[in-house]
Amino acid sequence: MSDVSKPSKRSSCSHVDCIGSTTWDDVVRKLETKEGCNDCEVSDMNMWLCLSCLYVGCGESNKDHSASHYQQNRDHSLTLNMSTQRVWCYACETEVVKNNNDPPLLVDLEREDEKSINTITNTLKYDNYTENKVKKLKDCFENMSLHDRSVTPRRSPKRNIISTDYSDSDDDSDGGARGLTGLKNIGNTCYFNAAVQCLSNCEPLKRFFLDCQGFVRTDRKPYLCKYYHKLMLEMWSKKRSPYATPNQVVNAIKIVHPMFKGFMQQDAQEFLRCFMDEMHEELKQTVETDIPEIGEGDKVKVDSQMESKSKPENTDDDGDNNKKPSPKLANIPDDKKLEMSGDSPNRSENEPRMYKPGPGACSKDYKIKYRSIISDLFEGKVLSSVQCLTCERVSTTVETFQDLSLPIPSKECLQLIQSGQVKYQNPVTSTVGVRGSCGEVQQSWLTWLFSLFKSWFWGPNIRLQDCLAAFFSADELKGDNMYSCEKCKLLRNGVKYSKVVNLPEILCIHLKRFRHEFLGSTKINTFVSFPIEGLDMAPYTTPDCKNKIKEYDLTGVIVHQGTAGGGHYTAYACNAPSQSWYEYDDQSVTEVDIQTVESAEAYVLFYKKKESNETLNLRQVAAQLNEQSQCSLMKFFVSKQWINKFNTCAETSPIDNSDFLCKHGAIPPCKWPYFEELVYEVPQPLWEFLYEKYGGGPAVNHLHQCNSCLENTEKLKRRQEAEFDQFVQFHEKFRQDDSPCVIYAINMAWFRKWEAFVKGNRSTPPPPIDNTAIANGRNVRPRSDRGQLSAETWKFLVDIYGGGPELLLKSPDVSQNECKVHKEDANSHN
Repeated sequence: MSDVSKPSKRSSCSHVDCIGSTTWDDVVRKLETKEGCNDCEVSDMNMWLCLSCLYVGCGESNKDHSASHYQQNRDHSLTLNMSTQRVWCYACETEVVKNNNDPPLLVDLEREDEKSINTITNTLKYDNYTENKVKKLKDCFENMSLHDRSVTPRRSPKRNIISTDYSDSDDDSDGGARGLTGLKNIGNTCYFNAAVQCLSNCEPLKRFFLDCQGFVRTDRKPYLCKYYHKLMLEMWSKKRSPYATPNQVVNAIKIVHPMFKGFMQQDAQEFLRCFMDEMHEELKQTVETDIPEIGEGDKVKVDSQMESKSKPENTDDDGDNNKKPSPKLANIPDDKKLEMSGDSPNRSENEPRMYKPGPGACSKDYKIKYRSIISDLFEGKVLSSVQCLTCERVSTTVETFQDLSLPIPSKECLQLIQSGQVKYQNPVTSTVGVRGSCGEVQQSWLTWLFSLFKSWFWGPNIRLQDCLAAFFSADELKGDNMYSCEKCKLLRNGVKYSKVVNLPEILCIHLKRFRHEFLGSTKINTFVSFPIEGLDMAPYTTPDCKNKIKEYDLTGVIVHQGTAGGGHYTAYACNAPSQSWYEYDDQSVTEVDIQTVESAEAYVLFYKKKESNETLNLRQVAAQLNEQSQCSLMKFFVSKQWINKFNTCAETSPIDNSDFLCKHGAIPPCKWPYFEELVYEVPQPLWEFLYEKYGGGPAVNHLHQCNSCLENTEKLKRRQEAEFDQFVQFHEKFRQDDSPCVIYAINMAWFRKWEAFVKGNRSTPPPPIDNTAIANGRNVRPRSDRGQLSAETWKFLVDIYGGGPELLLKSPDVSQNECKVHKEDANSHN
C-alpha cells in the first residue's frame, strides 16, 4: 500500500503525548457506542471524546462539559469530535491535524496497512461482530488516518537474509542511513536517551520490534513495550524526523519505578536494569503451557438447581443429616468421603485437621518457566564456586545475569594481573594457592581531585580485560568474611571463584565508576581502554561452556561526563545499515571516527557476539533456497521470532515454533486473530535445510485454530465463573451475619492465588489449601497474613481443593447459646 499523501494543512501541537495508554480499539469502541455526554446525558452531533481518559462531553451548543472536563484535568487537552473525527487541543486552542502534526500524533495502533485491516476484521468476526460493525471499523480507520500510517516503516533498516516484513533496500534513497534520530531531553533524561540509543542499535533487539510486531503485545500496564515499539518505529522510519520525543516511554517507566519521577539526574545503568526487567515482564511467554486440561470431573456445579438435586448421602462433621452436602462432595464415592472430610480414625484430637487434595486442585504448585526476547539476548549464567581451605569441599551455585558489574582494579591488583600472578581457575577442576584477591580502586572524597589529575597525566593503563580478570579472580573469604562450611559445620577460610557457564548474545558490561560512602559519593575517572572488535571471553568460561562463539564486537557505549554529584550522559553506537559510528547527545546525532570512540570514558558497554563465516554462509544458502519458492509444492511456517534470531544472532538455537503453537500443535484461540503476524512462510527446500542444520520444530505446514484449547478454555472459564459466583454468594451472606457461630481462618497467600485463578489472571488452579504459614499448632499464629471465612465457604473451598490444616478463629463451643438465640431471631424476622 502506498504511503498516504501529505495534506497541505499542518499543525504543531506539543500536547499530543497526553493520550497515554489509549488504544485504537478503545477509540473505535467509543465511536460505535454513539454515547452521550457523561454529565448531562444529552446526545447530539456535537459530542467530544477525551483521548486521554475516553470521557464524552457535550460541546458549546449545550453546556460545554467537554471544556469543563479539561479545566478539571489540565493534562487531558486533546479531544476528538465524535461526528467529524477532528481533533482539538484545548491547551493550544487550535485544531490538531491528525496525520500532519509536529511532533506526530501517535495513537496506539498495532496495525498499519490493509493486511492489518483484514486482521482487525477477522478479530471482530471471531468476536461475533456484525458485518455492519466491520464495515464501520474500516470506514473509521480510513477517516482517522493518523500519523502512524504515513511514518511507520513497512520495511526494516537492514535487509534480511530471509526476508520478513521489512527491508532496507531503499535505506539510502533519502541520502542517509536510518536510525540517526535524536531523542529530546525532557528534563534531565540524558541517562534515558543514552541507554535507549544503545539498545536501539542492538541489532537483534531492534529487529525484533521492527519485524516481530505480533509478539509485541501485552495486557500488563503501563504498556512499556508498546510505547517502546512505537518509539523504535519512529526512530527507524525512512521519513524520520531529526529527533523524537519519548514522553510515553519515560512516563511508563516512571509508573513502575517511581524513583525516576521528577527531574533529578539518574544512573543510566540502574535505569537499564529497571527498563529491561519491566520489558521482560511484559513480553514474557511461558516455556510450557500453563492451561490445565479440564475434565468432566473438574466441573463445579454450584447453581441452585444442581444443588437442589443433590441428595444428602452423608452427614456433616456435626452429625446434621438435614444439611445438604456440597455438589463436589455429593459426587465423591463413599470410600473417599471419610478421607476428604478429615475424620480419620487415627487422627489425634490435638492434631490439626487436614484434607486430602480435592479433584479440582492442581497436583502441584505450578512453577512456570518464562522467557522473552530480553532473556534470550541479554541473559547469561555464572557459576559461583566456594572452596573450603580446610576440608577442600566445593559448593557451587548457578546464577543468571543481564550485565556484568566490573570493578576498576587498584594499582596493586593491576600489577598482579599484568604479571600473571592472579589466579581465576575453577576450583571444581583445580585447586590453586591464592596470592591475594584483587581490590578495586578506593577513592575518598579528599583524594578525588588528586586522583583525577593523576589519571589524566600518569595514571595506569587499565584495559577492560584487566577489569574482567579482577572480577573473575579468586576472592579470599577470611576474617569477618569467613565461609560457613556445611561439611565442617564451622566458619572456615575459603576461596570464592566465578566463571561464565553460558554467554549471552549481547554482553552488557558495567564499569563501577561510582562509590557511595558515608561522607558522600565519588567517581573513579580512571581511563579504561576497551576493544572495538574481538573481546575474547574464553578465559572466563567454564570448560563445559557450550557456547562455540566467545568473541564479541562492540556495538554501543554509554559515557558519563562530570562528577558523582552531576554530569551528562551521551552514547556512541555503531549504525548497522552504514556500519559507521555516531555520537548520540540527546537531540544531536554526529558521525565520529573510531579513535573518538576508543578515547571515550566508558561507563556501560554493549558487545555482540562476532558472527562467523559459517553463519554468514548459512544465511546466503538460505537466501538462495528461499528464492526457489516457485519450485516448492509444500509450504512450511516458521516463527518470526526464530527467523529474527537466524538473521541477526551469531549463534542460533534449534527451531522453536512453540511461541505461536499450543501443546496440541495448533494455534491457540487467543493468537488466532493475528496469527499472520507471528509466522513466516518458507518453501519446502528451505525448511528441510534449516531443520537438518538446527533441528527443533515442530514442523508446521497447515495452520488451524486448536479446538481442544478452545473447548478447554471455555470449560476453564465456566469453572472460574462458577467458583467466583458461589464465593460471592457465600461471602455476602457471611458479611450480613452479625454473629456467626463459626469463623475459619484462611492463608491469604493461598487465597490470592485462588482469587487470581477465578478472576482469569491465572489459568492454573491453585494447589491444595496450605494454612501452615498461619498455624501455631491448632491455633492461628498472631499477626499472620490470614482472612476470615464462614463455615460453608470453608467447606466449599476445601471440598474442591483439599488441604489444611483447619483453623478456627471462632469455635461453636464458645457461644452455642448465643448462636441459637441469633438463629431464632433471624428465623423470626424471616
